[in-house]
Amino acid sequence: MALLDGKTGLLPRLAVTSVQKNGMAYLPYIGVCTFAMFTYFVFGLILNSGVTKTLPRAAYATMLLMIGQILLGLIMIPFLTYTNSYLIKGRKKELGLYSVLGMEKKHIYRMMFYETVLIYLLVVAGAIALGLLFYRLLFLILLNLAGLPVNITFKISRTAVAETCAFAGIVMLIRLVINLYQVKKSNPLDIMGESGKGEKELRLTGVWSVLGLFAMGYGYWIALGAKMNKDIFTYFFVAVFLVMVGTHLLFTSGSIQMLHFLKGKPGIYYRRENFIIISGMLYRMKKNAAGLANICIFSTMVIITVVCTVSLYLGLPGLIRSRYPFLIQAQFLGTADSLDAFEALHEEAEALAARNGVAIPDYRGYKEGPDVFRIEMNPEGEETAVNDFSAQLEQLFAAKAGFASYIDNGEAILEDKSMYGGLLFVGIAFGMIFLICLLIIMYYKQITEGFEDRKNFEVFKNVGMDDAEVRRTIRKQILLVFYLPLAGAFLHTMAGMHMVIILMGSIRFYERNLIIATTLGICVLFTLVYIFCYRRTARTYYRIVRR
Repeated sequence: MALLDGKTGLLPRLAVTSVQKNGMAYLPYIGVCTFAMFTYFVFGLILNSGVTKTLPRAAYATMLLMIGQILLGLIMIPFLTYTNSYLIKGRKKELGLYSVLGMEKKHIYRMMFYETVLIYLLVVAGAIALGLLFYRLLFLILLNLAGLPVNITFKISRTAVAETCAFAGIVMLIRLVINLYQVKKSNPLDIMGESGKGEKELRLTGVWSVLGLFAMGYGYWIALGAKMNKDIFTYFFVAVFLVMVGTHLLFTSGSIQMLHFLKGKPGIYYRRENFIIISGMLYRMKKNAAGLANICIFSTMVIITVVCTVSLYLGLPGLIRSRYPFLIQAQFLGTADSLDAFEALHEEAEALAARNGVAIPDYRGYKEGPDVFRIEMNPEGEETAVNDFSAQLEQLFAAKAGFASYIDNGEAILEDKSMYGGLLFVGIAFGMIFLICLLIIMYYKQITEGFEDRKNFEVFKNVGMDDAEVRRTIRKQILLVFYLPLAGAFLHTMAGMHMVIILMGSIRFYERNLIIATTLGICVLFTLVYIFCYRRTARTYYRIVRR
């Protein structure tokens, strides 16, 4: 391998060839990395453009985008690191072959470095290109949702480009370190056999299962007993953390306990299809269970995020009307003797409205208590005309005897729309991110297990299994395994709905019935999407097995 130390460029070419030949695994990974960096880049462009700082009432939207960008980084770094584990496991045999052929580990390190640089360049270039292409459209959507002016000049922020490149660099550096460590700790024979080696079972699965039940149960207890107070967000994050821990422990340890229970039942285990399914799951349960747990968690994230976003979108007009039934409210103090003068204000208000081209169809004037009179109205017309009318009306009322107060809720309404619009934008973005993460986990789970099971099914076909039996076995495996995370996601959603309703109340959204109805609809829709995606990935799995 002396040529590798020369200036032949062989290692960079090997890196490019490796990515091309493993396209089935690498293209989805590059795609999800690109989408993650694209989203991060768009958030950065909006935050660093300077436009949001000059727009009125943009503070809420800016704050929510900033929080969203931070959360995106915290979510995507561990997720992309996790999906990378599928890639390195599938590459073990190839890397072992290089070692057997005489390539030293330092050469493998360099090749993996070049490979990482190639992926980094593809991801950053794709993210920036997509960002520049769709930035204006997404910014306009944000402005529209937040009720902000749209007549602005778009500028590209160099800071956003630099931050995106740095974020992508951190992700790729973590990936490279993990991959190099995996190669360093293995000898060539271990690497050659690693891709076909079964996962080691965890010890003390009974203890871990009990801890998983405790963690999940305690998380549910916190969620079901949540109350509106200053600690609600702390309780929310504690409950989410406990449920995530409990989910991983139960899928990892509890599933092994269940499989050993089934294995101990001869009438179940020694039926041919059941034998294949149970044995195969035990063969790689550690990785299999981690994937199922992540599918369950991301499914829950998708459902709850979409429920909150859709509920807010559907209930926003009613929310604004309930909080501000009238745009203008005025109060006067006086006695019954001043009632005639008070009612005369209606005629003056109508005349003033006519001069400004404004209509006030729902003018209300009524007595409130022995000496408090109140006027309420919702003027209709162009925004500028309504603002001018309101300013003149305040001057008119202030000059009258007994004037006490004048409230124009226009600014408060626009601020609320800005806040809720920013929430909608962030919710839509994160709903898409969680759904893509879920689909990527499904895809990698199927293709990696397809390659692992291919030789096993060849053996079973040699001893008499036909294609119909193989399909039947795959279908049963999907029913037993892949719908289990869906059931877990629905259980998590049901347990968390009380806390979700409380959290929505913290932003003054109290449409409980709308949230519940939206949840039921989203669960039905998500089930259909989930079934469709798993049927598609099952076909990929079957095609791999047949080859």
